[in-house]
Amino acid sequence: MSDPLPLAGFRVIELALYINGPMGGSVLGRLGAEIIRVEQPNVVDQNRNSRESYNLNKRSVTIDLTRPAGQTVLHDLVRQSDVFLTNLRPLSLVQMGADDKTLQAVNPNLVYAHGTLFGQYGPRANVPGQNTTATAAAGLLYLNRDDDGTPREIPGTTSDTLSGTMIAVSALVGLLQRERNGKAPIVRSTMVGTNMWYQYLPISRYATAGELPLPAGQRANANPLYGRFMCSNGQWFFFTQAVETHRYWPRVCRMLGIEELEDDARFATHEARLQHAAELVAIMEPIFAQKTAQDWEKLFSEYELWGTPINDYEHLVADPEIIENHFIEQTASGLKVVAMPFEIVGAEKTPMTAPSALGADTEDVLTKICGYDPVRIKELQVSGAV
Repeated sequence: MSDPLPLAGFRVIELALYINGPMGGSVLGRLGAEIIRVEQPNVVDQNRNSRESYNLNKRSVTIDLTRPAGQTVLHDLVRQSDVFLTNLRPLSLVQMGADDKTLQAVNPNLVYAHGTLFGQYGPRANVPGQNTTATAAAGLLYLNRDDDGTPREIPGTTSDTLSGTMIAVSALVGLLQRERNGKAPIVRSTMVGTNMWYQYLPISRYATAGELPLPAGQRANANPLYGRFMCSNGQWFFFTQAVETHRYWPRVCRMLGIEELEDDARFATHEARLQHAAELVAIMEPIFAQKTAQDWEKLFSEYELWGTPINDYEHLVADPEIIENHFIEQTASGLKVVAMPFEIVGAEKTPMTAPSALGADTEDVLTKICGYDPVRIKELQVSGAV
């Protein structure tokens, strides 16, 4: 018999928009929490029904938080909950009666998890923004710049996904603190801070020693044992031997059939290889072009060296390792989504249910959780509060 998921029995109220806030709720939901998403009546978040849905396993309640009656409904719901999760701007939350001071006065046992763009302090505390705003402000587009210095956007929603996961982590820390000392904290995370954390090493190096990272183009094969090589099947292979190259260099020479270069003064030390990187790469490129990426993967494994084929999405979803480790899972409706990147051994699997329609659970939640009778619910509906 499987163990229950770790957050089974916990209730989370999510008041969030776009991707990073709903991603935080999604993480907690996959860990077993009951997620109730509060949405504005008749206003559909443009990302709520995306095929990458961040709203699996969530119930939907519509509440108009611009109305005092709607704020009262939210407070009644919060009284019966463990976590309030939001990514709205601080000023907006005050106007909605959903700021941390107000809600913790309503329920002192409520963990308040707030994800923002820049943080609570400074002139940009209430500035709007999203994924690319954060990557630009945090220097990530600079890190990814072209050789001429032109910054390049990071494709996809990496920033949203990581910062949303950080909101969930902060909520978990809050629940742990409440469990240990009985005090429910306010926990805050930021998109800009998360993107700086993502660049922990290069930013720390610059802040400490003024060492600037190379442009993205110059980083490619700047270390000849750490770079990409085209293979005979048209797939790239990434040589990732970034550490202890002095130890592995003789092994590299044997694998590539260039034993005569092992003691060559141009390549015999790590420093020499960096200085003569272009020469060594020019020697290695035609060698890599003689075999498929999969052939090289086997050779690297045989010689216990670091390297892997660079998967495009076609190769990725068909990769036996990806399939065997269940890195992609399927919902009951057939939607395929990326699985949580860790496994709780022995725990039951999260049921992957489709997102509720906008407001579909309002009456049920207000009846069973808030204790409202049909007459009161009808009055709230007629007034537009829910």
